[in-house]
Amino acid sequence: MEVELWAEDATVLLQVCDTGPGVPPEAREAVFTEGYSTKAPARTDVRPQPARTRGPLPHGRGIGLSLVRRLAERYGGTARVTARPGGGAVFTVILPEMIIPGVPGDLPGVGTGEPSGTGLTTVGGAR
Repeated sequence: MEVELWAEDATVLLQVCDTGPGVPPEAREAVFTEGYSTKAPARTDVRPQPARTRGPLPHGRGIGLSLVRRLAERYGGTARVTARPGGGAVFTVILPEMIIPGVPGDLPGVGTGEPSGTGLTTVGGAR
């Protein structure tokens, strides 16, 4: 897995790439829907319990990518998934107008007036 974060002018871009099976084109919007998961459904709890607590076990599936898109859109941005050349997926979040020139930031390159395309942080890969 590779994670990249960089700035282009006032826009912040975050990209997460993996080498897994990828996301088929027909599922690329669905993966951002709350409750969507490629994992098998959660099992039903069969242990004796009071009726009000029976039902699916807590599983937390299908929430992460929907939250990513929701937050990106709240800040005027986008979240999308594409195919990675050679296999896998590329998840990209674009947040426009997130950097205010002249305002110091905690990350190198953020708000420092450095040229467009400056790499901020790279984990697991090179930009």
